[in-house]
This record gives sequence, C-alpha cells and structure tokens, in this order.
Amino acid sequence: MDDRHHHGRAIAQFCILAILVALFTVACQFQRPQAEPTITLPPPTEGPIRVLFVGNSLTFYNNGINYHLNGFTRTFQAGSVSQPNYAWQDHWNSPDTRQSIQSGGWTHIVLQEQSQLPVINPSFSEDFAEKLSAEVRQSGAEPILMMTWERRDSLDKGVTTDNLWKAYAALGQTLGVYVAPVGLAFERAQQNRPDLVLAESDAHPTLYGTYLAACVIYGFLMQVSPVGLVYRPAEMSAEDALFLQQMASETLGLENRR
Repeated sequence: MDDRHHHGRAIAQFCILAILVALFTVACQFQRPQAEPTITLPPPTEGPIRVLFVGNSLTFYNNGINYHLNGFTRTFQAGSVSQPNYAWQDHWNSPDTRQSIQSGGWTHIVLQEQSQLPVINPSFSEDFAEKLSAEVRQSGAEPILMMTWERRDSLDKGVTTDNLWKAYAALGQTLGVYVAPVGLAFERAQQNRPDLVLAESDAHPTLYGTYLAACVIYGFLMQVSPVGLVYRPAEMSAEDALFLQQMASETLGLENRR
C-alpha cells in the first residue's frame, strides 16, 4: 500500500513539474524581445510632390506643417484639411475631407490621428486608417501615416514615444502604409536640447515642433537631408533651425544624402 502511495505521489509530482516547465516555456516565448520596428522610406516620386495633410490642431498649428513645407522648395505643393479635435473617424465622416482627397492631383496624403487613440484604442484607429487609406489609394495618391509625439499629460495612459512608435509601426505594417516618424525626431531633439520646447503638455506643437515636423516630412518624401534648407520662420534663429534640420536628418538616416 505504501509503495503504491509513493508511486502515485511521484507520478503526480512529475506531472506538476512537466506542467510548470511547459508554462515556463510558453511564458519565455511570449516575453522574447521583439525586433524594433524600422523606418522605411517610400519610393521616390518623379516630378513635383503634391501633399495633402489630413489631421487636427497638431498639424495646423503655427500656420500648419504644409505652410513650412511650401517654404522649403517649389518642388512641394502642400495643402491641408485639418480640423480642430478631429480624429480619423471624423475625417472619414466628413464630406469635405473625402472631397479634398478625391479632388485629385495629390501624390501623397499624410494622415494624422488624434494623439492618444493609436495607443489607447488601436483597433478603432486601425478601422478608420484602413478606410481612409483605401480612399487615398483610390484617388491615385500614396497614404502616409504621421506618427505623433509623446503627450506629457497622458503618460499615465501610455502615450509615450515608444508606445506611439510601436502602435504606428504595427498599423503601417498591417495596412501596408508608410509611417513618417515625426515623434521619433521629437524625442531625439528633446534628448539633445531639453531647453528647446517642441510641444505643450497636451501635445500642441510650438513653432519649433511644427518646423521639425516639416523637416521630417520633407526628408521622408524627398529622401534627401533637410540640412541646409534656407527657409526658416522669422522668429527662429539660424542655429535652432539647423539643429532641427539635423535632428530630422539623423532620425531618417539621411545625414549623407543630399
């Protein structure tokens, strides 16, 4: 009786050990570090670039990213249908936005989502990003997702640079859409010049932030470094403008591409 009891206990212990090993193996697989998403530039465009921005105040503040792009070069013709507090859902439901997309002639359409949604409700963002991207492609243009930047008032919700980049990169991969890593350039600039304020706590950009975003979009679409661009806002020093150009160039890996 004792032998059978000990034998049964040994079998039970072995089974428990086997289950624990299996659970540990599965846990290790789930915890295995994932490869960091990489920045991929879209193919070069022949002829003038005509880009439409579809976003909200993060895009239209400080005269708009499109205004500064138009200042860089005549190669760019940039417009905007950005509206206060708009998310991709609002643009999808807006006849004005849909008509602006379909009005034709755009080579690229940059889609900027509400600053928190890609992290706090990624499936919601994906649904409308997919719809808008299909609409953009139907118009003959290339959709571009514009990664936004960290929100200091929403860090408790996970709206950090790292989480935004992972969310946008995953969304871009799922939809087969290129992602302009503006938020990564913001982080690089803040690490190198913490004295230079790029955005308020609610993510609204300062003039420096808008100019940096324009530099990133310029390099991303032109595939050349923005370092050396002559245009800068009158209120911005040449030193600060050059710094922001360099941050955009380094983020995109374009330091040696002129």
